[in-house]
Amino acid sequence: MLLTMFEAKKRNKPVTRDEVNIRAHELAKLAGRTYPDVAQSDYEQAKEEITGESDRTRQNEALDAPRLKKH
Repeated sequence: MLLTMFEAKKRNKPVTRDEVNIRAHELAKLAGRTYPDVAQSDYEQAKEEITGESDRTRQNEALDAPRLKKH
């Protein structure tokens, strides 16, 4: 079951790790690989497909966020 970014936002609930795992396994299977040959890139692609956001995007946003000054 592919949960699209639109559906994930529409349901107003966070995406679960299980949903990402299911999609990652689907992507690996489509590429001709089976468990345990699910690649890290499958997980990253699954997360990006479902949330519309990549880990790199989140990392860049965190780096660009204003930093709190320490006293």
